[in-house]
Amino acid sequence: MSFAGDIARLAPQRLILDPIDGFIARRGVRERPRPISTLSAALTERLDEEGVPGEGAALDPVAELVLTRSPSGFLVFFDKQVDPTLGRRSSRLEGGRYTLRVTGRAYQPLRAAITLRPAPPPFNDLPDEAGAREAVPLILQPSFVHPGLVAAGGTQIGGAVTASEVAELDGLVITVTLPAPPGEAAETVLYALDRRGQWRLLLDDTALGFDDEDASEEDPGADPDGDLDEDPDGNPSADPDDVLTLDDPLPPTATVTVALRRGDAVLASGPVDVTRDAFTTVPTIAVPSA
Repeated sequence: MSFAGDIARLAPQRLILDPIDGFIARRGVRERPRPISTLSAALTERLDEEGVPGEGAALDPVAELVLTRSPSGFLVFFDKQVDPTLGRRSSRLEGGRYTLRVTGRAYQPLRAAITLRPAPPPFNDLPDEAGAREAVPLILQPSFVHPGLVAAGGTQIGGAVTASEVAELDGLVITVTLPAPPGEAAETVLYALDRRGQWRLLLDDTALGFDDEDASEEDPGADPDGDLDEDPDGNPSADPDDVLTLDDPLPPTATVTVALRRGDAVLASGPVDVTRDAFTTVPTIAVPSA
């Protein structure tokens, strides 16, 4: 997306980010929903022209960027980075390709390859073409505490991953592979872990093989006329015909495969049965010792 506005000429921006809440966007509530929690961004690797995140030369220490939010929700890097002593200072970063890591309490960590524009000349000599003009789109996926995900209901699965050192959680991914009809490719959804170690995913009922006929149209424990029945003493009581009994069908289930991965390596894997319109808790997974 092209970035335009007064902020584009007030200073020589080196990077423009266009963050989108992917969970809210899929719900269609707003066309470009902005994140609901504060984001942090850092450059973690230097990449060559063909490099991808995770395969570059690590920056030590990482460069934590100071971002300015525009009125329309873009995040702009004006060449200032966080400094543990000074608070903030000029980054002195060379132009080129880097791995950008974006984190926020309500979102899974995201890594993306970005191009940092060269350090600009003094402001008085700023040429018209100086600075970034195109925004980098960032589609952020919800973390286990995203309020929209927690309130969404439906068929969900989640759990926790532990490690002897929290740094071992960096770069780990949980994948959930859904059942597939014979001859068709299985659908897989993933969750990028952070150092909190917890995860939560909303699964697609159609992909799980649950159809509309599996769902009860009425709450079996509800009074169909909307009124509470009363016992002989005038106290509210349940209609015997509306009480859930052992004869009622159980909610449908499906078997998925949950795996803990680092890159292409599978560290742990196993089948889990999930129940429609319920939250299934997976036993805690421990990261194997090296």
